[in-house]
Amino acid sequence: MMSMNLNQDLPEITDKLDVIVARPGRGSWANSALLGSKSRGGITREEVAMSDDNKTQPLCMDIVNERILGGKLPGLMGKAVENFLCLPQLNEAYDSACRWMNGAGQDSNFFDALLDKLGVNLEITDEDLERIPRDGPLLVVANHPCGGLDGLALGSILAKRRPDFRILVNSFVSQFEGFRPWFLEVDVFEEKDANARNLGALLEAARWLKQGGCLAVFPAGEVSSWSWKALRVEDPEWNHHAAALSRMTDAATLPISFEGANGPLFQGIGFIHPRLRTVMLGRELWNKRGCLVKTRVGEPIPASRLKGFTDGQAATNFLRVTVDALRAPKVRPAFRVFQKPNVVASLVNPVTPE
Repeated sequence: MMSMNLNQDLPEITDKLDVIVARPGRGSWANSALLGSKSRGGITREEVAMSDDNKTQPLCMDIVNERILGGKLPGLMGKAVENFLCLPQLNEAYDSACRWMNGAGQDSNFFDALLDKLGVNLEITDEDLERIPRDGPLLVVANHPCGGLDGLALGSILAKRRPDFRILVNSFVSQFEGFRPWFLEVDVFEEKDANARNLGALLEAARWLKQGGCLAVFPAGEVSSWSWKALRVEDPEWNHHAAALSRMTDAATLPISFEGANGPLFQGIGFIHPRLRTVMLGRELWNKRGCLVKTRVGEPIPASRLKGFTDGQAATNFLRVTVDALRAPKVRPAFRVFQKPNVVASLVNPVTPE
């Protein structure tokens, strides 16, 4: 769902950030960038709630085939694959959430609405929730074990403490217009003018932090998958832009960890081609209906702590270790391959009782 894969040098980004932040006459950032600005892909709250006469169908096989598979899927297979990927069911859940929002109060949010339609519950303690600062520039970093479910859970949690939050996401998620007020989009499929759009998204993200907002990212840029090196399911290497955003905006960084993993079919199909995992994300989301998402929140990390590292990648590695440390200590991988059993050895010879 989310991504930080941006191929730009940070010095250039920093220079452009300084220019844009100082640029006069752009009005309120929240108003011009995301809430109700048609020219920039934003929509109003009224448009989030769809009318009863229009069924919203954001997912179809034609879009998946064109944007993710490059149009390589034969047309005759489209309907069968669409059903296998559970796209009709997801469309129905999304449409139901849209209709619910139409009659909901102003304090409701789309993340809770869709989680409710999927029957998903979040498990987070009051103590963890209190660790989320209510104001001030805040960068949230999280692991990405499941895909869309992580984004829904993150949005639901942040809405309770930081209604000014935005999430940096894969541009494909823009199919779901109901979420657009909360999203900044990057292009991970290398479509036309992707680099320019991605630089613009990163600049928007940095400026949002500069003005005291809350920005959430999944630095892995991809959903967790099987690693032969680690012999477990884990995030790929995190992108250094995560820590760089904090270092150049003086935003505190909040680590959040989600438990969970996608199934063996998702893991195995990725060995054929990584994009097949992306295609499977809808099915994985639908298969997790009725589940419990266990969430842990760490202590905010001041920007000065990250500035103490020699470079952005070292700082990002520190953030990843911090997120990993939030996991329950006895959580084991879903399956193990070629691992020797643990052997317990005595440290000293036993003493004969007298």
